[in-house]
Amino acid sequence: MTNNLIEDLFSTLNFEKKQDIIKPKKLPENFFKKISEEIRKLKKQIEKSDPNSEETQKLKDNLNQIKILLREIMLIRLKKIIECIILQNKENIELIEEKDLEDEEKTIYKILNKAISVYIKDIIKNLLEGEYPNEDALLNILSDESIIKRKVKDKKIIIITAESLPKILAPGGKTYGPFHYNDIVILQNSIAEKLTKGKQSVAEEI
Repeated sequence: MTNNLIEDLFSTLNFEKKQDIIKPKKLPENFFKKISEEIRKLKKQIEKSDPNSEETQKLKDNLNQIKILLREIMLIRLKKIIECIILQNKENIELIEEKDLEDEEKTIYKILNKAISVYIKDIIKNLLEGEYPNEDALLNILSDESIIKRKVKDKKIIIITAESLPKILAPGGKTYGPFHYNDIVILQNSIAEKLTKGKQSVAEEI
């Protein structure tokens, strides 16, 4: 699993590095969160292993490589997002669709898109017209909750199962599972709550 993960990360990184690709590629759903889960699992394996064994050192090397690759991917994608936002606001074109971004990227995209848009329209434009820049417009972004507001129903939660569970049928017909004891999974808030709340809880939020 770890070797396949590293190969996937290398493949994703190489694609993102291509000079002719100006915007981030669409990643598999919850890509970053799933990598984070694997990092957490590796750290737990290392904690339980003999610190002086070759196997533990191999686990540490794999963990370090995954973290380096993930960080590089996220920074390259962030750079592309910023460059696309500048071009979008400069040329009045649409390059990025939010549906193609990871949840974490959607939030930073909204914040940066609003900030850069205001900077171009209220700072640069005013200066070019010989007027004072409207710095208040930029500062007001910090108090604009609508930029980063999320619907609770879209929220996802990471849980760890306390026992083996059969398949779960969610509203809309989508199924999750089956799950084994101690599985770490990402579920919609409404489904996760049913498993983690009450006296009969069979999982724990992490």
